[in-house]
Amino acid sequence: MGGRRFRAIVGLAAVLGVGGVLGLYRVEPAASQPPKLPFSNSVEQRAEMIKELREIRRLLEEQNRILLKQSPSRRDPPRQPMRPPARRSGR
Repeated sequence: MGGRRFRAIVGLAAVLGVGGVLGLYRVEPAASQPPKLPFSNSVEQRAEMIKELREIRRLLEEQNRILLKQSPSRRDPPRQPMRPPARRSGR
């Protein structure tokens, strides 16, 4: 008798499982939406890059103007960074 009850429960679970899966299935397609591309149009990307590069160039020119105003003289050679003294071997 216990085997019958077990088979009935397993059968009922199988029917409910199949019914649940089929209940999620739709015959009609979802509302059609235009496909969204993973990347922008190459022309738009190129235009955006050019715009950003021009902005970077403008900022660099402004930075150079500020640095030139702050430097004592443009003719002075650039200062070399200090190097640590050379190590001597103890042997």
